[in-house]
Amino acid sequence: GMVDTPAILTPAQTVDQFVDAFNTGDIVAVQKMLGEDAWYSFGDSAPVSGEVMLSWLESEMLGATMQIASTEIDGSTVILAGTSLLDGNSTEFTYVFNVRAGLIESWQIL
Repeated sequence: GMVDTPAILTPAQTVDQFVDAFNTGDIVAVQKMLGEDAWYSFGDSAPVSGEVMLSWLESEMLGATMQIASTEIDGSTVILAGTSLLDGNSTEFTYVFNVRAGLIESWQIL
């Protein structure tokens, strides 16, 4: 009969799930959403990937919450603007995610 293959999420849905996992501190779920060669960059700093990215995510994720104010979608690119809350401090952010086949390939913090 028909084989059920899980539907691949759209870029917007992928980022949405990523934010949910981030906000609940679910590092395992976050890891599963990252592409094999996923990287992140902060401002003008060099991109970071692999173990360094994961340990950064673990330290950043502990207690931080993203509150999304707006979402802009341009093909496989999803741009989030909002506020990050950590220890009672709020920081405004713009995040640019690049998504491929339901996985996050890159996360740029502008």
